[in-house]
Amino acid sequence: MYFQFDRRRQERIEIPDAQTYFKFEHMAEPENMFEGPEKLIDLSKGGISFETAKTIAPDDILWVKLAIPDEESLILKGIVRWTGRVPRSRKIRIGVRFTLFGREEKYNSPAALERLENLQERFRRSGG
Repeated sequence: MYFQFDRRRQERIEIPDAQTYFKFEHMAEPENMFEGPEKLIDLSKGGISFETAKTIAPDDILWVKLAIPDEESLILKGIVRWTGRVPRSRKIRIGVRFTLFGREEKYNSPAALERLENLQERFRRSGG
């Protein structure tokens, strides 16, 4: 069994002081060699948006690490769905849709989905 989310139906949250790190799927194990930190724009159960000066293109597959102060980092796999220039900046805004959640190794873990749900509840209630 697996789960997939449509980005248009997901509530987005902002997490103060959170940072995003990323690397391309083909670069070693998910735990090593991340680029960043990058500015987190928003997060949902279905994906993440961040800004970077690195060249990333739609359909690139990334490992994304979310670092939140006083919490263990969360690493998820996703596919870049869109990119766009940030006005008056050299940065690019990236939209990543997380790949499926499930129990098989090729999926993001159900535990990661549970953490995303907990973050969403926590930061929705606190207002950031």
